[in-house]
Amino acid sequence: MVTEFVAQLARIDVERPHIAARLMLWARKGALRARGRDARHIPRDPSELPERHAAYEVDPIVLLLEAARQQIITPDAAELITATRLNGLTVQCVANDQGVPASRLYKQRQVAEVRLAAAFRDGRISAMSIAPPSAV
Repeated sequence: MVTEFVAQLARIDVERPHIAARLMLWARKGALRARGRDARHIPRDPSELPERHAAYEVDPIVLLLEAARQQIITPDAAELITATRLNGLTVQCVANDQGVPASRLYKQRQVAEVRLAAAFRDGRISAMSIAPPSAV
């Protein structure tokens, strides 16, 4: 946190108000980034998941809908993940369209993705769990 605080001292615009608050915000963000780098990486992009040889491939949207049906995530969270992870929209764009702060949507997406990861790990949801009988 101190490292980021000192780094921002040279870059801070002293003409704008709330200098100390902005320095502390940047320091906090730097500390969170450093902590995030040290945290275990949980894949959030389907292309980052390990390769598996499944007999049945399923559309990720179908998995999200199934997760929403089982109330693992909310329908809004499934829609947000679809829009931002699969359709390429930015969270800021979705936030502007919905008239809500982007930070709220980032948090909503993060919580939903953690829940999805846990559901996949626990076997509550998988490609095989929603495969049509003819595909199994």
